[in-house]
Amino acid sequence: MLLFVTWFLDVPWDFLLISSSGLLKDSGNAFKDFFTRFISFSLARKSLIEGLFPLNLGAPGPNFIGNFSISKKILLIDKNYTRSKILKDKIIIIESADPGYDWIFSKKIAGLITMFGGANSHMAIRTSELNLPAAIGVGKKKFLQMQQSNYVKLDPINKILERIE
Repeated sequence: MLLFVTWFLDVPWDFLLISSSGLLKDSGNAFKDFFTRFISFSLARKSLIEGLFPLNLGAPGPNFIGNFSISKKILLIDKNYTRSKILKDKIIIIESADPGYDWIFSKKIAGLITMFGGANSHMAIRTSELNLPAAIGVGKKKFLQMQQSNYVKLDPINKILERIE
């Protein structure tokens, strides 16, 4: 572990041994040197990592799942939903789908759209397992637009979710 720390922080191993054992006599200068090296190295490593893996802090979009496009009639499942409505071959649109909504997958739905949820949400994992096209976590504005339509095009490959009529 000590060798890893000395490599990662670029600090001499004897300095760490002496300072960790409390035997450091000139702690002021040694600590200053250590701190200066640590900060310099951390900043250099941080800029290197950010250069290799830039962070996109823009507005998040929906999490698209699936490998084929569909255009189907939609069906909203909300508090007014009655189980007499046929779900088969429809794109289901739900505000927030927790594991209690797993029953929808037994109805042979065509796809799923949710207002809330992320890439690691239960419904994202389930749609991926079942190879169903989905747009998870589309946000309130897009969700309300989809809710006002009868037919929707869901194209996860090209990250397209649009009203048809």
